[in-house]
Parts: sequence; structure tokens; C-alpha cells
Amino acid sequence: MDEIRFKITGMHCAGCAANIEKAVGAQRGVASAVVNLATAQAKVVYDPSLIKVVDIERAISDRGYKASAAGGDNKRADMKPLLSVFIPALALTLPVFTVSMFMHGAFGKYTGMILWLLATPVQFYSGFRFYKGAFLDIKNMSPGMDTLVALGTSAAYFYSIYLVFAGAHHFYFETSTVLITVILLGRIFEEAAKQRASGAIRKLMELAPQKAIVIRGGREAEALTSSIAKGEIVVARPGDRIAVDGIITEGEGSIDESIITGEHLPADRKAGDRVIAGTVNTQGVIKFRADKVGEETVIAAIVRLVEEAQASKAPVQRFADKIASVFVPVVLLVSAGAFSVWFFAAGAELSFAVTAAVSV
Repeated sequence: MDEIRFKITGMHCAGCAANIEKAVGAQRGVASAVVNLATAQAKVVYDPSLIKVVDIERAISDRGYKASAAGGDNKRADMKPLLSVFIPALALTLPVFTVSMFMHGAFGKYTGMILWLLATPVQFYSGFRFYKGAFLDIKNMSPGMDTLVALGTSAAYFYSIYLVFAGAHHFYFETSTVLITVILLGRIFEEAAKQRASGAIRKLMELAPQKAIVIRGGREAEALTSSIAKGEIVVARPGDRIAVDGIITEGEGSIDESIITGEHLPADRKAGDRVIAGTVNTQGVIKFRADKVGEETVIAAIVRLVEEAQASKAPVQRFADKIASVFVPVVLLVSAGAFSVWFFAAGAELSFAVTAAVSV
């Protein structure tokens, strides 16, 4: 069995994670698939003789998400796409909400038309991602949060259009616009939380320098850390971070190893002593022979442990996943029940029954 990690983009709820786990886990040759929403990563254990990595990626993309081999890529996600739809949504929702709640007759008989005009970009530009997600949910027979948002906001929006043509004086455009805006705000908070979750790994990876001084052909030359081979002699001057793990062959130095040991006082190191990648040479010039490079270094091992810890699921996450698998169908049933009880059993007006269903 081989193990691979994927970076997943497009997830925004526990239902998304459950859908991916179900889709990948159903593939022939996949032993297990664990998706962590907070770190946006999937860990898949599979038999390479039965299934290829590209087939696993296709199973994920068919569900409407994008997968790429994690490969230590922990760059900060771009918040611009979310902000580009949230800011106009907020700008248009504020006047819609204000007029609907406090200034019903502000524009006389044109109030409904003006609210309709303001709400439309929010519904179909800012809210397009929910329609797209709902389409994929329905296509895969796995309704998720996007389905709820698309149904709820569409009901309020299109019923309000009916009220405009019916000559009514009260509309529900503020319901759809506020829902979309608030949920987009939640997505922004969510993305910020994901960034914090992966921040520890990102900081760890930044400890090892990108470049180092290596002796090649009898001369000192600057080289990428990733190109350093075992047995090569690396030079560390005062203030330099140690690029790879190794053993000092020449010189004496004072090494700040606090990132590994927690000890804030630098430790004296001489020929024969070991140095660790990510630590800092505070004094003296040393030369050391690289004996652990790339994924073999202590820092790489720590990063691996943190990634594994983040990829694992706490009991409360597993409990949330179980709820997520039935959450949306239950909400849809309760919403339909609320409408039926108020409209058919209690004899309430259609507008009240629709509001109750949308609220659920």
C-alpha cells in the first residue's frame, strides 16, 4: 500500500469532506480515505497496482472539488475571490435591508422594483457559487449546504418577484440578500481559520533556509538547499541558519538550538558534534558534512508529525461527520414540514408559510 496526501480546494463544510471520503473510498484499490476540513487535506491509502493517483484525483474532481498532491505546499490561500463577491454583496444588502425594515414606502410604488434591482446582483453574482455547488450536489445525489442556501434564497427572491407583480407592499428581498451576505462572511472567517490551522507547518518549513554555502570543486558556492547531497561540505557563518543536518568537520561555533530543545542559551559546538537544520549559528565559522538532507532532516520529520496530527480526526470531528451525512436531508424535510403545517393545517397566509420554510 502507498500513502498520498492531496490539497483540496472548494470544501466549505463537513458534508463536503464526507462526500469526498465516500467518493474516494468507493474506488477499487483504495484502502482508506480521510479528509480534514480544517487543513483542506485528504490522506489516501491505496494499492498502486489497482488504482493510479490520477484516478483518485478524477474521483475528487468529479465531485466538484480540485485536488493536487500536497507536496509540502502550505502557502497562504488567496482571500481575494471571496472578498470580490462579499464586498458588493454587503454594499447592496445594506440598502435593501434598511429600506425593507425601516423605509417600506421610501420610493412609493417603485419600492419593489428598486429592491428587485438591488437584490439581483447579490442573488446571481455573489450567490453564483451556491447555485454551482447546488448543481454539483444534485448531480452527485448528495445535497449539501449549497443546496440549502440556493433553495432558501431562491424561494425568498422569486416569491418577492411575484409580490412585485402582484402589487404588494412588503417583500422578502432582504431575506435572500442577508442570507447570502452573512454566509459569505462565514466563509471568510472559515478561510481565515484554515490559514491559522496550516500556519504551524508553514512556519516550520520557513525555518530551513532556501540557500546555503557549499564547497564544490574546492570553492565556496551558493546553492539551493534542495540541491545539497549527502557528503557535501556546507559552510555556516555567524547569523546563518543551518541548511541540513550534519556533523561538524572544521571550526567551532555557538548554535542556537531553541527551536529543537527549547533552550534559549546557544550551545557550543566543535568538530565531531552534530548540527540540525533550522538552528542558527550565532558565533564562529563552521564547516559540516551533510548526512541528512531533504525529507530526512529533523525539521522535515517534525513537519511530517504535525501534518499527520492535523490530518487525524478528533472524536468530535468524527461525530460531526456522522451528523453531516444526514443534516441536509433532515433540514429539507423539516422545512417542507414547516411550510405544510402553517399553510395547510394552520391556514396561515402563503407569505408566512414561505417565510417559515426559508427560515428553517
